[in-house]
Amino acid sequence: MIIQAKGCPFHRQPAPTAPKQGEQAPQPPVDSTDPAGLSDKLNNPKAALIPCPWWRTVINNDMVKVDSNGNVSMKDLRHALKATGVTFGLREGAMLGIKRVAAQLAGAPTGGISGFMHAMCIDKINVLDLPKSSLMHTGDSGTLRKGFNQENLDRLLSFSSDGRRVTANDLADANKKQVEADPGESGRKFGIAEYSILLNVFGKKDEDGQKYLTKEDLSRVFKNNQFPENWEKPKVGFFALGKSILGMFERQKQTD
Repeated sequence: MIIQAKGCPFHRQPAPTAPKQGEQAPQPPVDSTDPAGLSDKLNNPKAALIPCPWWRTVINNDMVKVDSNGNVSMKDLRHALKATGVTFGLREGAMLGIKRVAAQLAGAPTGGISGFMHAMCIDKINVLDLPKSSLMHTGDSGTLRKGFNQENLDRLLSFSSDGRRVTANDLADANKKQVEADPGESGRKFGIAEYSILLNVFGKKDEDGQKYLTKEDLSRVFKNNQFPENWEKPKVGFFALGKSILGMFERQKQTD
């Protein structure tokens, strides 16, 4: 009879011990570039590099379904925009732009009438490819560039003028400083538009009706990919977004 060896009894690894009553089991280390665990959620390390706080938050909160290849349907995307307060006109305008980005990522031509028609037929976008898209631009905070970056978030939060809230003026000042370090007029325009969307979708209104985010709100969105505490669905249309954008441009002119 042959007896198969099970290993030397004097050199066996001790079995892992269960935590004692009242103790917590040891937790796996958190990836500092992906503290919300999107890579685990989508089972793909590229998920940590999704550069948009809105996308990361709706994915983390299961407001869209991401397939095994990283694709999100345009139907899901439209529902997520509506659920986060983007009204019909702006929502449809955003859908046109996102379909064009999706066509570019798929390697399809987007120029001319034929390119436009092709883009309109796109029915999904790959969120794992967003870091390669035209949505990337200079002049951003850098908080989600190459994954979450706490140092860059702290730099953004430092622009809070009262140490507690981050207002449209604070975000305009942050963008101005970021463009100085990372020059480009497109960075200024896209950066202000991006901050305006962030403020209008995730922000709250003060007693004067002005939008703001607390420093904790920004951390929840950027780091934890969660909606701010006590978040209420807003109404974000062309007027609200345009007002914020113009206000930020005006603030930068005043501080030149």
